[in-house]
Amino acid sequence: LKYFQSMDDTFKLDWTSVSVALLVCLAIIVVQYTWMTVCRRFKVLQKCQSRLTNHGGEIVAREHNVNFVFTLCGGHISPILAACENLNIRIIDTRHEATAVFAADAMSRLSGKIGVACVTAGPGVANTIVALKNAQMAESSVLLLAGASPTLLKGRGPLQDMDQIALVKSICKCAVTVTRVKDISKKLRPVFVELPVEVLYPFDIVKKQMGIKENCKGFRDRIINFYLRWALCQLFQDAELEFDCSPLTPHLTEAKIADVELIKQMLARSSRPLMLLGSQLMANFENIHQLKGAIELIGIPCYCGGMSRGVLSDDSELLFRHKRREALKQADFILLVGTVCDFRLNYGKSLNPMADVVVVNRGKNQIKMNAESRFSGWMEILRDQENLQELEIIKLTEQNSIDQNLLNSILLLKKVDSAAPDDTIFVFDGGDFVGSASYIIRPRGCLKWLDPGPFGTLGIGAGFAIAAKLCHPNLPVWIIYGDGAVGYSLLEFDTFTRHQLPVVAVVGNDARWSQIHRTQTSIFGTAVGCVLEYSSYEQVAAAFHFKGIKIDGTNGITVEGILNEVPQLNAHGIGVLLNCYISPSGFRDGIE
Repeated sequence: LKYFQSMDDTFKLDWTSVSVALLVCLAIIVVQYTWMTVCRRFKVLQKCQSRLTNHGGEIVAREHNVNFVFTLCGGHISPILAACENLNIRIIDTRHEATAVFAADAMSRLSGKIGVACVTAGPGVANTIVALKNAQMAESSVLLLAGASPTLLKGRGPLQDMDQIALVKSICKCAVTVTRVKDISKKLRPVFVELPVEVLYPFDIVKKQMGIKENCKGFRDRIINFYLRWALCQLFQDAELEFDCSPLTPHLTEAKIADVELIKQMLARSSRPLMLLGSQLMANFENIHQLKGAIELIGIPCYCGGMSRGVLSDDSELLFRHKRREALKQADFILLVGTVCDFRLNYGKSLNPMADVVVVNRGKNQIKMNAESRFSGWMEILRDQENLQELEIIKLTEQNSIDQNLLNSILLLKKVDSAAPDDTIFVFDGGDFVGSASYIIRPRGCLKWLDPGPFGTLGIGAGFAIAAKLCHPNLPVWIIYGDGAVGYSLLEFDTFTRHQLPVVAVVGNDARWSQIHRTQTSIFGTAVGCVLEYSSYEQVAAAFHFKGIKIDGTNGITVEGILNEVPQLNAHGIGVLLNCYISPSGFRDGIE
């Protein structure tokens, strides 16, 4: 007290400075506490190491229990491909990304399981768009896995960077980007999954590529390093945890009893009923034989389209193939099962406007009305029309080609139909030649007819055939190509050879895009852009170790002998391409 009393009277305690100092100390304590909390939460102060024993690529590979993945390799997706190999998932590498998606599409149709394709970023994704749209229109279960540029480099010009989600979202049920390793399993259910490289590669490689340093001196470097370590920990945090990723159970809507009774009443008063079956019929894959029995029990005339071809046996009294347009105009009751009124039915204008029309779309058919006797007269009318068209086809087979060096395309298709084994799976890829084939070649059974579907995509041939041969390695697979369509997938004959998938390809070569040529020349008087050459496609196939055979007018007399040898060659594991020089045909002029 004496000391303070002796102090200079000019000394005064500055309480403002004390308050500021205390506030600064308090702020430091708060910042330090917050910092420690953040560090503990995001594991920044400790060395950021993942407890994940594998990497994101392996997580991708083990989901969905698939046997095949179709791909064209790329650096972005290498971890997935390597992991698939380790897990004994067979990798089928194609020569074009579209073929990979086409194959996944066909795999889904034939197996009833999800078809998986995996492509690299940017151009790889862009090359799949047509094939994705084709799968969407056909309602196939396809999962496309795509690589992507590193998230931290988005918009800064990394290799093959683009807004992939914006590109595909209009043709996919769902398109997502995975940003953390732990989210891979949960997000593998949608149609399109974008996987940036950092969620696929091992922890140590990602850490190295991010440029994280152990010791930083400058303040700026420390801030950058802190952010990178935080991002790395966010990326791999909880990646080792297991999640329930079992497939989602589809919801099937049951038909209302009142609706079924109403349809029964319509059918009861009908004397000229007709049923059109479409590809959607195959959606209930496991119960297809039960569904076939229901169709036969209803017992009304049927026309089959798309994947439904083969559901009814070729000798079924209910099955009709010709004069569909005339039948639709005469019918008084039309049941569309998995068929929509799109361009194939002239947007509904092909239907009798006075007929009762019922559309069954992904619903369970419970109509069990057997009215066979009442429909006998109607069946006879349809059968007479069918037989008349068959006679017209026979007459066309007897016509000589304008050029004696070329084959009659209708006669060729008749002989192909006779030569193909009874268990053949047919794949159709083309326009005019394939359109003619659909009236002549008989489906060999259920799930043995593959065409593009409602999108009408050219180029599906190789991809669909790859999937068909993988699904059914012991069955013959024959591709019916137009000479325009075969150009899309000629290089995939290399894929057939590398993966030991011997198929048979029949190319109807008339040196033109006939379907367009016919209309364009009649309306505009010019064939510009529609003319091809009689090219030696068999030599391209031979370069990939196929048996390439050219058939034209010079050896056409032996075409039956050549075709009869093909099943034997194919049974011994030899792939065959028949390049058939055909004359232009008017068979499909105005046909329905």
